[in-house]
Amino acid sequence: MAKKKVGDNTKKIHLYDFDGTICEGDTTFKLYLFFLRKNPLIILWLPYQLLFLILRTFSLVSDTRVKEIFLVFLWNQYKVEKKIKEFSDNRQKYLFPKVLDKIKKDKDSGATLICISASPRLYIEEMCKGLGFDYIIATETKEGSYRKLASKNCRGPEKVIRLKQLLKDEGLEEAEIVSMISDSKFDKPLYDLAKEKYMVDEKGNITKGIPERVFNF
Repeated sequence: MAKKKVGDNTKKIHLYDFDGTICEGDTTFKLYLFFLRKNPLIILWLPYQLLFLILRTFSLVSDTRVKEIFLVFLWNQYKVEKKIKEFSDNRQKYLFPKVLDKIKKDKDSGATLICISASPRLYIEEMCKGLGFDYIIATETKEGSYRKLASKNCRGPEKVIRLKQLLKDEGLEEAEIVSMISDSKFDKPLYDLAKEKYMVDEKGNITKGIPERVFNF
């Protein structure tokens, strides 16, 4: 995204997770169900996908490889782009109102807003832009082949690595990370960087602290 001028207020940063934090549920899984309704035949990939999920449980494959296998249903780029637009438009109604209020408040303060998500950029970017985020850090897919990843799965410690690189690239290394908000304890590496810590429950309510839930894909 375009580089943002650093002023007194923009030296304060608010970090947001996306899935289960800004938007109800896991976006990648919701996308799969959306595509399944459009083309029930993709269910034939399910045994293959489940096999790799099991292998990940025993640390026999990487998170990145598992996500790539899960996204195998995004095989036709032309049809994928049209469907993702429809999917993203539909997901707008699942945004949590209380979190949207926090985003607006943080944005109005003049601070820099960064969304960091394990979901692929291709189906969260437009929603994040519309909400006013200055930067989006997400799992990257290869141009022309959306089922192939161009980066590591942006999950757990990888989020911190990507964030630090962004701050370096944008001249924000000295900025204060005021807050972090998520629905998953797996984001603790990001929480450790933030002064204020907030969690979101399944209904979109915000409270102070770090969540106990650990689900994160």
